[in-house]
Amino acid sequence: MLVRADAVLSAPERVLGFVLMFTDLTERKAAEIARRRFQEGIFKTSRKLGSPIESQADLIFQNLMSTIIENAQLAALEITDGSDPSEMPGLLESVRNSVARTAEVLEHLSIDSSPTSQ
Repeated sequence: MLVRADAVLSAPERVLGFVLMFTDLTERKAAEIARRRFQEGIFKTSRKLGSPIESQADLIFQNLMSTIIENAQLAALEITDGSDPSEMPGLLESVRNSVARTAEVLEHLSIDSSPTSQ
């Protein structure tokens, strides 16, 4: 809870009273946690891009994942800039989950197409 008190003045240096404003920070805190979790998930996914490129499939995987991560970060920016804070956690989680699922599928495709798996 955020509490703000502003003085109501009637004349110079004479305080009539105060106006108190109470703000519930629950949604804002949930949105911040969602942003942090999103960034951690994206960071975890992008660490896989640092592995050595041993084949053409690895190069394709890294290029695709780089593009997916960039687009996910753009989507997250739009979500955090334009969404209602109460909707933000769910939207960010959805994007994060989509990136994780896409990374898994691309990894499987990359492994399945490598010369050692054939």
